[in-house]
Amino acid sequence: MRYFSNMRSSGPLPLLAAAAEALDDEDLDRATDAALATQMRGLWVAICRLQAQLSRRVAVFDERGAAARDGARGIRGWLRHRLRVDAADAGRQATVAAALAVRPLAAAAYLRGEISPEHMAAIDEAGWLLGDAALERGVERILLDHARREPPGRLRRLSRRFRERGDPRGAVDAFRRVRAHRFLDVVRAGTGAVTIRGQLDASDGELLLEALWAAGLSRGTPDGPLPPPETGPPDLSVTNGGDLPLAPERERADALVALCRLVLRATLSDAGHALGDRARVVVTVPLETLRVDTSAGDAVLGSGEPVPASVARRLACDARVLPAVLGGAGEVLDIGVEAETVTQGLRRAVELRDRGCRFPGCEEPPADCAVHHLVHWARGGQPIVDNVVLLCPHHHGLVHEGGWQVTRDPYTGTVRARRPDGTRLDTVSPPPEDG
Repeated sequence: MRYFSNMRSSGPLPLLAAAAEALDDEDLDRATDAALATQMRGLWVAICRLQAQLSRRVAVFDERGAAARDGARGIRGWLRHRLRVDAADAGRQATVAAALAVRPLAAAAYLRGEISPEHMAAIDEAGWLLGDAALERGVERILLDHARREPPGRLRRLSRRFRERGDPRGAVDAFRRVRAHRFLDVVRAGTGAVTIRGQLDASDGELLLEALWAAGLSRGTPDGPLPPPETGPPDLSVTNGGDLPLAPERERADALVALCRLVLRATLSDAGHALGDRARVVVTVPLETLRVDTSAGDAVLGSGEPVPASVARRLACDARVLPAVLGGAGEVLDIGVEAETVTQGLRRAVELRDRGCRFPGCEEPPADCAVHHLVHWARGGQPIVDNVVLLCPHHHGLVHEGGWQVTRDPYTGTVRARRPDGTRLDTVSPPPEDG
């Protein structure tokens, strides 16, 4: 706390130091629970207000070009080295500072301590791609109202939904970029441990979470960046006989192992994959969004994560559909009867016919494939063998998110593919040979 008082500065900073020292002197052991709760809420508002004042100063410092005169490449580099913050923190500070001038409603609330810098950054995300000043201001009001009631993670999802409406093609491109950077590393560390790290897009991540939840993981997963991993081995010298508390990261690890056990124990079918119910990925999407060939729409995963409408159409190709009537505010007014878009019998028939992905040149086995409707069921396509074909996840994504087209000749069984520009792929996929 002496840092403030040692600074050669006039103005309010010494008052902040005095206030912090007064808080230091308070005997918290004698405070009631209610008093502590009130103080914590008050301190949080004060912290947000101070963060806003920091953002104001970062904005002015950046506008003056002072970071460059101080030897830094830019404001982000200056913040990293002079304030000793991580690159992500420096980037957020710079983003929020720049947003103050263009998001006046949110900036005013931020300066009053009503929202945090994370809220401010989430609000700013939505507007840049809308391209209409009046529309941006309206979206800012809506997001600000949510920011006063909800955490930043939920606000970011809502912000992305607005951004996707304003630039649906950009939303698809962003989804494809995330998908292109998917990875999974599994490394034997040589210390008796196996290290696993990876990244999935929202739809595949939802599938993983559903499977982990089915394997015993408590529902709910944190929003935002991952916390840093634990450094060093855990302390086993605890008084309860060495049992470690089931921290969230350990619970996730146990659920993953349980999931692997379930897969290994599953009864295998003739086609070489487990039968039974698939893990469910819930997508809420208006029927019209599935019918209309556009990237816009209100497709939302069960977690609330928005996805492009093209992703929803891909997921709905081989899915169970639960008809629902929604009210104007999105509330469920009526629920119909769940129906499979692809029955177990149809899937078995298609697997026996196609024996794997039918995209020209692909040989992925049937266990890894989805049943793709050549004419989507939402547009009147029938769930019959002549209207479906097996596609692996990669090529299924190319069709729905990448603009590719596949056709199947009902007489010869030959499958052809066209690029997004309409040109035909030179190679074709003839029907599998008998035997």
